[in-house]
Amino acid sequence: MSTGPMLDSGFFIIMDRLYETLMQKMHVWGDRKSKNRGKLFGIGANKSELDQLMVERMTVAYDLAAAFWYMHEHRYVK
Repeated sequence: MSTGPMLDSGFFIIMDRLYETLMQKMHVWGDRKSKNRGKLFGIGANKSELDQLMVERMTVAYDLAAAFWYMHEHRYVK
């Protein structure tokens, strides 16, 4: 007795929960940057927080690029 269509063993699904969209995240990053960049000519800037923010943003950019590269290489997108 079958309960549904058979799935090919060569396929799988990866699911991850997103807590916010990229646009929402970009607004959060903008707020963090404004809060930590300091006043005139960067006086009082929190350079450690700004560096951490840049690493986070670059990591997301790299992950997105890698995902699109993978999909393109496997002809999921053209």
